[in-house]
Amino acid sequence: MTTLSLETQYKEDFEDDEDGTPVRLYLTLHVIQARGLPIADEFSSDPYLTVSVGGQKRRTRAVQASTDPRWEEQLQFELDAKTCASGMLSLRMMDENFLKNDIQMCSAELLVYSLRGGPWWCELNHSGERRGVLQLRFEWTPSPPPVPPGGKPFLMRPSVQSDASLAKSLPKPPAPTAATPAAA
Repeated sequence: MTTLSLETQYKEDFEDDEDGTPVRLYLTLHVIQARGLPIADEFSSDPYLTVSVGGQKRRTRAVQASTDPRWEEQLQFELDAKTCASGMLSLRMMDENFLKNDIQMCSAELLVYSLRGGPWWCELNHSGERRGVLQLRFEWTPSPPPVPPGGKPFLMRPSVQSDASLAKSLPKPPAPTAATPAAA
């Protein structure tokens, strides 16, 4: 009995039987928001996210003066079988600076084959310390790649509130204000 390498198995799974053309998968990454990012400048940060996978790099716009930015942006990637089988999605949260080099504040690495659905919260780290969380959602066209035998489980959480350790590390939401009476 012959065993195939993970890369070879994925390559065979993604080849079109009729003409041998490799099937391409398209990943749409929805970058929603981040919370609890570090202060990189004197009083705040100007965060943006860079995302790299399969030799492609995309970035969000910078959100000025925020440690809890909201983007609501979509980044699209075209991926091959090798990237789907063993590739990593690299997330780098950067602080934009006008007169000096941008600074990497925190990062995360995610296995491509595990990216499914959402929205999910992903921990961002720097030098082994948690430095915030990032909310993402994943869409695949035509469908997500298969999880290989022995593949690692999905490592993100559905909500910050479902994980007490994440919820404690984030700033508290503002207190609700008194409701204004409805006009009669």
